[in-house]
Amino acid sequence: MLRAFWEFWRRYRKKRRKTRAAFDIDKFEGILNQSSVPGVTLLILVWVVCTLLLVYSANDQSKIEWQIGDISSESLLARCDFEYEDIDATEEKRAEAQKKSTLFFKIDAEKSTRLENRITDFLEAVVLRNTGNDGDFTSAGKVAARNASTELIKYIAPRHEDFKERATREINRGIISEKLLRECGNPDREVKIEDLQGNVNHYQLLLADCRTPEKVGKRIFFAEEKIELFNEFCQIIKPVLGDDGNLVLDATKKADVVVAPVIRQVKTNDLLLEKGGVITPAIKKKLDAERKFLPRDFEYNILIINLICGLALLAIIVIYFVILRPRIVHQWREMSVASIVIAASLWINYLVITNYSEIARVAKLQGHPELIVCAVPVVLPMVLLSVTLGLRATFCCGFLTATMTTLMVSSASHPQLALAIRWLFIGGVGALFVHRVVSYRSFFIRTFLASVILNLVFNLDILYQNQGWGLNEFKEIGSVILLTGFTCAVLAEVMIFILELLFNLDTNMALTVLANLNHPLLERLKREAPGTMFHSINVATLAEDAAKVIGANALRAKVGALFHDIGKLAMPQYFTENNRGGNKHLFLSPQISSLIIRDHVTKGLELARQYRLFRYVREAIATHHGDDFVSYFYNLARKKQRDAGEPESSVLESEYRYAGDPPDRKELAIISLADACEAASRSLPNPSEPNVREKVEEIIVGRLQGGQLRNAELTLAELDAIKECFIKTLVNINHSRIAYNIEEKNESPRDGVEIASASQAGK
Repeated sequence: MLRAFWEFWRRYRKKRRKTRAAFDIDKFEGILNQSSVPGVTLLILVWVVCTLLLVYSANDQSKIEWQIGDISSESLLARCDFEYEDIDATEEKRAEAQKKSTLFFKIDAEKSTRLENRITDFLEAVVLRNTGNDGDFTSAGKVAARNASTELIKYIAPRHEDFKERATREINRGIISEKLLRECGNPDREVKIEDLQGNVNHYQLLLADCRTPEKVGKRIFFAEEKIELFNEFCQIIKPVLGDDGNLVLDATKKADVVVAPVIRQVKTNDLLLEKGGVITPAIKKKLDAERKFLPRDFEYNILIINLICGLALLAIIVIYFVILRPRIVHQWREMSVASIVIAASLWINYLVITNYSEIARVAKLQGHPELIVCAVPVVLPMVLLSVTLGLRATFCCGFLTATMTTLMVSSASHPQLALAIRWLFIGGVGALFVHRVVSYRSFFIRTFLASVILNLVFNLDILYQNQGWGLNEFKEIGSVILLTGFTCAVLAEVMIFILELLFNLDTNMALTVLANLNHPLLERLKREAPGTMFHSINVATLAEDAAKVIGANALRAKVGALFHDIGKLAMPQYFTENNRGGNKHLFLSPQISSLIIRDHVTKGLELARQYRLFRYVREAIATHHGDDFVSYFYNLARKKQRDAGEPESSVLESEYRYAGDPPDRKELAIISLADACEAASRSLPNPSEPNVREKVEEIIVGRLQGGQLRNAELTLAELDAIKECFIKTLVNINHSRIAYNIEEKNESPRDGVEIASASQAGK
């Protein structure tokens, strides 16, 4: 089923292509070219695109949202009054409040046991000393007991149970070390202590009230009247308790500290971040707050300014085209191509400018804002227009794209006038790089090299303005320039394919494909009308050489000449170069013969439409005879009327005149002249240089007098150069070969030349 559907579709498309589809397209194109509506519509669309891009660039609501770590491409100023939370100040305030918050401690069971053991050792040693048995004094408690005085021993020994009970009670309440006490800071902070059973004290306790080893020693000794013993006991018990204590901070509990955020006021035009600064969390907070306070109403003043600016720039372009390039204004294809290239290029430039930081992050670059001028593919529109519309249109449209792109970049970052001139020079020189390319591979390579080399040359001032840059920054410059060049080349290659496909553009690259003699139409011409094929090749040689002499496009002249007579495929035997069996016109009336001769232009246009040849090739077919006169058959018809005794006025000139228009381009005029000169030169019995010169001059003068060159863009100097080129080429094409006799084949070449020359002179 699918196969049957495909066969039906293929036959339908083939039939439609052969009949009216292409003709209807050309007819529709002619209607569009006669109307000003398409051109005005395209200009309005370009104006709207330019205005919107400028508005989006100027309106902060549509700018890129900065991310933490980005490098600012410009100095960021506050665009309105707003408030924001100072994160750093709030954190400092929270830290200060945290220092006054409640502390949560818990008693360490292991440390408590160790303290109790020390107290027990101390009291046991005291009892032993009191009984006169010193024992082994190795532990800290026993060492302290050995150092105690006799009076203190006698006082503690009978009361050691009370001492132990008090010491255990104090240990269970918690002992804080001096180090931990200093770390906690403010002595007025409230303290909560969790005992070994998991109970938390519910009474108010300040950090200053917590028991240190020194305070515990004082509370254990209960005989306050023994001042001298009290002081000694405090000195001795201190090493027994040690300096660690048994209280530790409870990391699982922390007081909830609630502080009011610190709000800062920012006025309009206050500096938020200098150019090249890094977006920190605090700066990001400012920018987000500013975005919330920006007015939600559309900024009509920005819209009006940009509308006027875009209209002024477009007016300059339109005036230039109307005065100097009116052909583009009246051709909807050229207008469409120019509009699409301008709009697409401006959109790409806008994306690069506004997303430069994100692009640099993806490419793992630092994203220096100074390198935006190297990252914008300003070469792209210029190279595209150079190969599609020519250099004049390129520089005009390039001025528009460079200026509009410059307006998208903040003047605080780059001087706008200098930047516009720089980008215009880069794009213009890049257009010269690719103007004459004839292959897609060369177009890609030249676009890449033009972008890289020109960016390096015209942006060297970045290196001098940033003398503190190191090797990493220089590597980034090279990476940005190479990435821009490659991206520009890829986009140019893709877009030229799309434009050629959509608008059937006859770029040099596309014409190179047609210049191949293996094209199906030329293959048919070679098989069915070999004489016409030979004639077309000679005309192509003449046209190509002449175009080179006057600086015209030689490739266009060659391709147009190769296809100019394809209409003769309809009835090849009725044309002299293909007539091998006698003159077919001897048995036809002059009117029918004229119709057949003139009809090869119409048939050629039908074949060109069927094979989807470029409009330029169709123009070459339609204009290579212009509205010239088929004088031979016209005069023959008048003679027959005269011989029959009928008035000659009954022979209408319109029936013997081609229906085309005279050529209006240099290449088309060259093809028309080359066609006539080549055909006439083959009718010469002796194609010597004087005879060829006389015939070529006669044809050129006749074309001038007949008005066939009235629309051509040729000067008299160029016509003279074309004439001399034709004469030289035709003499070389039609030169006679040396005749060698069989009996003289052993003679030297020099003798053969002399004999042949003498023979010709005798004739």
